[in-house]
Amino acid sequence: MKAFGGLQRLFSDKVDGFAPIDDPFVRPDRDETVRSMDLVNKGKEQGALNLPPPDAVVYDTVERDIVAEVKDHLNQAHIEAGNHIRSYENRLASLQVLYGLSSVRGEKAKTLGDIKRLVGDWRDKLSSQAEQIRASNREIRHFQKAHGLERPYHVVDSQWVNFAKILGTWLFETAGNTFFLSENNEMGIIGGVFSAALVSLINVLVGVLAGVFIWRTTQRREAHLKAIAWIMMLLWMAFVVVFNFYAGHFRDAQSLGLEDPTLMALALFSEEGFWFENFYSWSMLIVGMIAAGFVAYEAYGMDDPYPGYGKLGRRHEAREETYSELAAEAREELAEERNDVIKQTEELRDRVGLEMRVRGRVLAANEQLAYRFEQHHKQLEGLTNYLLKVYQDANRKARSEPAPAYFDQQLELDRPKLASIHIPPLDETLVGKAEDELNSTIEEVAEAFDNAIESFESIDALRQELRDGAADD
Repeated sequence: MKAFGGLQRLFSDKVDGFAPIDDPFVRPDRDETVRSMDLVNKGKEQGALNLPPPDAVVYDTVERDIVAEVKDHLNQAHIEAGNHIRSYENRLASLQVLYGLSSVRGEKAKTLGDIKRLVGDWRDKLSSQAEQIRASNREIRHFQKAHGLERPYHVVDSQWVNFAKILGTWLFETAGNTFFLSENNEMGIIGGVFSAALVSLINVLVGVLAGVFIWRTTQRREAHLKAIAWIMMLLWMAFVVVFNFYAGHFRDAQSLGLEDPTLMALALFSEEGFWFENFYSWSMLIVGMIAAGFVAYEAYGMDDPYPGYGKLGRRHEAREETYSELAAEAREELAEERNDVIKQTEELRDRVGLEMRVRGRVLAANEQLAYRFEQHHKQLEGLTNYLLKVYQDANRKARSEPAPAYFDQQLELDRPKLASIHIPPLDETLVGKAEDELNSTIEEVAEAFDNAIESFESIDALRQELRDGAADD
């Protein structure tokens, strides 16, 4: 968010303070000027010729050269002064923020409006997510009533733990059965691994299906579904027993070297039934049944035991987590925006103060320039009369006739007029008002953001609201 963007666009990199030159004018050295112009010798030469004549009323060539020399310095000073005045005008023109203060109130209103819109957007997002949480909570309460559940849904920390245990069981049973099924296998150890993996996979898959679908259905409220589920559980147990006995007979048939042990296992099963003569076959049976039961238990525990209850709970928790993340993101973004807006407002306030100080220094420098030019003019005027006096005194001493009357007169050096500096109009009462507006903006922005952040309902408060609603029911 760009606070006071209209005014910040007026920022100029040129406004970085102002340091006027102490004295911009060059003062010629009068003794050096006397020597360089050779005024004493020229005065003697002209005086010996009684020039200028006693009745002369205008300057001679040497005197005109003196006046011209000094006027060159005066003209150069006038040019320098004009350059300084133009630089002062440019500096005043760069103070664009200072001359745009009339828009502070409007920019403030726009900034506060942007804040309200930002807060409103976040409030809408959070309200929408909170409503989804309330909706899922109503679904859970309706589900509890419909199925006679008074307990909360079971929260599973991580289903990956159950998956890992199931996978580990499959690998463990495969490793154990490989030892049992490698004997007399046509493909050797590779065939034993393949057969063991297949037997273990069947135990694991059937166990998962029993744990996820059949065992959980035994928790259903409906009597007929509960009865069917228990019958299916008994059938699953029977299947596990029968299948693992068949696997044991398969192992016996293979170890005896019988042709086609898959079919011969059925023959052995029909003859010996639920009995083995070999210890390894009993071991294989026990491992298979334990593996199937353990897998079914882990699959049963991967979710809430009541069918459909865990799914509702997970969706509700996901919505709560989303709400918490949104609320945290909202608080973080609003805090950053608050700090940015306050920083930008402080920068603008400081900018106003800087430009006001620069303006005062520029105007003071302009007044000082006018004063120094006036003083420089007087110094050049005094220098002119001094140079004329040196020349005229040498001339007077060398003359045999009286000196012209104007030798006793002082020259008044013409003073060129300095250009008036253009000062952009500024209502200085706006400066104080603008600073007050900016200070109040900082306070209002901080308060608005803080109130907005505090107004966002926390997930704990939302949960308490839902619990209170459940208690009222």
